[in-house]
Amino acid sequence: MIRLELPHTRYKQTYLEAVKEFIEKGSDNESTDHYFRKSLDELDKFFEDFVQEKIDSHNGKVRQDGHVPATQFWIIDDNEEYCGRISLRHFLNDALEHHGGHIGYDIRPSKRGQSYASIALGLCLNEAMKIGLEKVLITCDDDNTPSIKSIERNNGVLQDKVKQDSGILTRRYWIDLK
Repeated sequence: MIRLELPHTRYKQTYLEAVKEFIEKGSDNESTDHYFRKSLDELDKFFEDFVQEKIDSHNGKVRQDGHVPATQFWIIDDNEEYCGRISLRHFLNDALEHHGGHIGYDIRPSKRGQSYASIALGLCLNEAMKIGLEKVLITCDDDNTPSIKSIERNNGVLQDKVKQDSGILTRRYWIDLK
């Protein structure tokens, strides 16, 4: 069983292990870029600040231009292990309406293929209702079959496919929360 928790320093060791996995195995998803903003050594040294940045965003304090307040939840299993993250953006700006949507997630490589994304997405949709959202937009690359399945399992309805500046085709799904 998994649960969603706000970022906390008690998960530092398993979070750093997950970052190491992403570095070693590479990423099949550009949304994991946030794992690589700092080197592993820098992240280890400034982990408390990193966690505080996530909590600040949850509380509406955004540190980067172009970003909107968002709650990042860490996906935690029964072994108290960090298994991935799912972010709930509190509202959309123009860029997020085109690519990104309300919810973005990634699962650490060793936990993929075990329904973590589908379960976490369902839990996150409950959190979206708590902050008053009536529907949410979720996007994924057109060739990301695992994400497509997770979104569709959670009643995602495909609105359209749009081509990004990079040439990548992105699917845009809406999930009605009413």
